[in-house]
Amino acid sequence: ETVEGLQRFPINVRYPREVRDSLQKLRQLPVLTPRGARIVLSDVAELRITDGPPMLRSENARLAGFVYVDIRGRDLKSAVQ
Repeated sequence: ETVEGLQRFPINVRYPREVRDSLQKLRQLPVLTPRGARIVLSDVAELRITDGPPMLRSENARLAGFVYVDIRGRDLKSAVQ
């Protein structure tokens, strides 16, 4: 999410699993600056792994956490128990 004044704009980026599963590969992602220079993401952001919900969203100005679970091959009852 980017904040410009009082406005908020969501940003969602999804990379292939081989990139998002590697902290080093994420740090090396290219970023193009407004002046056209090419830098890597780690030059402008600190990337680290921490515990927490996989996604936070705001609904009616309240934070809401979502957890997505893949239960392929299982019935819903056994997955919930």
